[in-house]
Amino acid sequence: MNFFNLFSKKKKLAANRKKALSYVLYGSNLASTNQYDDAVLMFKKAIAVDDNCAEAHYGLGLVYAKKDMGKEAFEEYNKAVKINPDYKIIMDKFGIGRSDDFDIIKELKKKKE
Repeated sequence: MNFFNLFSKKKKLAANRKKALSYVLYGSNLASTNQYDDAVLMFKKAIAVDDNCAEAHYGLGLVYAKKDMGKEAFEEYNKAVKINPDYKIIMDKFGIGRSDDFDIIKELKKKKE
């Protein structure tokens, strides 16, 4: 691959990342106002643009947890950690990944009440 092709590829990846993060931001805003179904769509759009967007997978996991979709939440959290191991710290903090019925869902419910 010559320099020009490599540069073009990196430029496209950067543009995709920027677009994906804009969807993540929009999805996060929707989730913060309890518009979970619309937030799911935005996070999925982000993933469609850039499947390696850990922020999108993590955000989707949070929304799935709020919707009591534990299995799906767990899968998205794991995808986020595979892409960016720093998300493991967040998962450990909230107990995500333990087998005792996804403690994060219980914690999120407590905060809603």
